[in-house]
Amino acid sequence: PLLDHLLGLLIPIVAAFIIIGQRIPNFHMGRYLLMATFAAIFAFVLAWVQLRQKMSAIETLHLASAQRRQLDELTQRDPVTELYNDLAFKSRLSIELARALRYNRPISLIAFDLYENNHPLRASGRNHFELTIASLAAILNKKMRTTDILGCNGEGRFLVALPDTDLKHAQIAANRIQVTIQNYNTENSTGLTLCCGISEYHGETIEALVLVTEARMREALRLGSDQIVAE
Repeated sequence: PLLDHLLGLLIPIVAAFIIIGQRIPNFHMGRYLLMATFAAIFAFVLAWVQLRQKMSAIETLHLASAQRRQLDELTQRDPVTELYNDLAFKSRLSIELARALRYNRPISLIAFDLYENNHPLRASGRNHFELTIASLAAILNKKMRTTDILGCNGEGRFLVALPDTDLKHAQIAANRIQVTIQNYNTENSTGLTLCCGISEYHGETIEALVLVTEARMREALRLGSDQIVAE
């Protein structure tokens, strides 16, 4: 880049000196060469300054772009669990539903809420609630597939989208989540249970899919603690 800038400045300068030099008597050639040398030095310094200015502008642009991406990512995340919030989760889910419909691939949705001693976890105190769902979110993030999409709202309701997964395998995934919570209870002396609903996508709207899955989650609560209801 420096060479490009330097050539861009030197070429017109050299061309001008050649034209002028043809009209200068020989006894002025020394002065002419001295002026050409100073012009070349000036061109190099100017090219360097211009290059530094452009590089600085590019670095500033890259930094601003990275900060924008980071801000966008933060606005998509639940502040407690760092999972996708409701809006971001549904945006990702809509993309996966469109892909499943286009390529005729299965996709399933899991919704579950957490309870402790038959009471909603959120009623156990804010600090305990946030610490628990944050810990579970970190554990589930490691255990789920990289293609799975996890979301959580501010009240502790979890949503899990399972691309390329039919109802049967979604039930297996829900059972793994259930076992993960049981293991968490053993390690932390807690009494957590879940109420879980599962649906497979059949071409309905995203709103209908979420609503019916959450309805099955509430049906699981009606049936008792630690229940999973599938379609």
